[in-house]
Order: sequence, then C-alpha cells, then structure tokens
Amino acid sequence: MTLAIHPDRLELLGVCGLDDAEPLLRALIERPGAALELADCAFLHTAVIQVILAGRPRLNSLPRNILLQSLLPQGDNA
Repeated sequence: MTLAIHPDRLELLGVCGLDDAEPLLRALIERPGAALELADCAFLHTAVIQVILAGRPRLNSLPRNILLQSLLPQGDNA
C-alpha cells in the first residue's frame, strides 16, 4: 500500500493507483484535520486526485512532479 498513516498526518508514497483512493478517503474521514504529505509521491491516479480535491486536506508538501502539482490545490493549502 502506498498510504502511510501516522498519528498526525497521512503520507502518499510512490505510485498511488486506483486501489489507493478508497483507503485514502476512509483515512481522511477517520482523521479529520490530518495533513497530507505528497513529497514522495511519483504518480497519482485521477481517483486519488479527486479524493484529495473533495476532502480538501491540508497539504504539508506537494509532489515533485510539476504536472501533479498543477492538478492540486496550492497557495495557503500547500
């Protein structure tokens, strides 16, 4: 699994495929206010991006990939 759950934050790692969308959604629901780390994420399936956009977690870091960065909220949220 590419989702790491820490006490204060969630972290997506490596290639995050379709199968990661539901666990991410569940983790965001169970941990309201948890921050999301994306620095070590190499790929995000569009379903994972939709979960991030709908859940609007605070993003502690963005992926290094510029294309992925362009698909995610930026500014005060990143």
